[in-house]
Amino acid sequence: MNYQEFLQNIKVTIGNQIESTCTVDIKQIQKNNGTTLDGLIITNPKINIAPTIYLNPYYHRYLGGQSMYDIYEDIMSTYKEVMPDKNLDIEFYKHFDTVKDTVTMKLINFDKNIDLLKDIPHVRFHDLAIVFQSQVFQNKEELGTITIHDSHLDAWDITISELYQEALANSPKLCPVEILNINEIMKPPILNTYLDPHMYIITNTRRIHGASCILYDGVLKSLSEQLNSDLILIPSSIHEFLAVPASIGSTYEYVNSMINEVNTNAVLDNEVLSDHAYYYSLAKDKVLCSF
Repeated sequence: MNYQEFLQNIKVTIGNQIESTCTVDIKQIQKNNGTTLDGLIITNPKINIAPTIYLNPYYHRYLGGQSMYDIYEDIMSTYKEVMPDKNLDIEFYKHFDTVKDTVTMKLINFDKNIDLLKDIPHVRFHDLAIVFQSQVFQNKEELGTITIHDSHLDAWDITISELYQEALANSPKLCPVEILNINEIMKPPILNTYLDPHMYIITNTRRIHGASCILYDGVLKSLSEQLNSDLILIPSSIHEFLAVPASIGSTYEYVNSMINEVNTNAVLDNEVLSDHAYYYSLAKDKVLCSF
């Protein structure tokens, strides 16, 4: 079956499996880097928020030979895991004093998200953009987020600078940094050619939108001092940076060719962060756009 038939099949079948009071819809949702995904939204009239389950990956599984029965089972299992068990307190979001401790940040590509950024407060970081979200616990296991828009700042009567300062303070606590040597985790096949024992992964403990950890106070300085070298920062994805000592002598062209190959062959379009490396200078305690 083609993709549209697949979507309709999912909508009807899942609709028959859930409670009769719930409704099922499929909506196109704009995501990072100008990508659009089809989200299955199951709405319970008793709960004022609804999870979104993206169906695009499931179609690729179907084309790869996975049965529709297994796909239905997986979607229902995912829904049961992420469905909210209580209403979101809308009153909570009316006042910044009650929201500010939940604000965190993430890094995305500026040029690839110009349309998305038109109504989203952001801070430029070289050719990237720092954007903000509020963390929301939907149930005991799953963490949801709400992207902060210009309308929120207007309602809260605060500036982007104030929002940024809260995110800088909260992010290390809510999304703690995790720095691992590349050999401590499974080696991605596409990177096997490039792996170096002095390569480190900089992410957060959830490993979601962990690239922003390079913005945390003291993170790069501490690693640079540990390695006794400036750092070449490789944007692996929106979820992580790789860092290698600049002293190993890699050229800018070589590192960038590696980044472009990985972006093309191993990173989803909506998870690409940048197509070039950055440089951290210990002497300046500053990230530079190139080296």
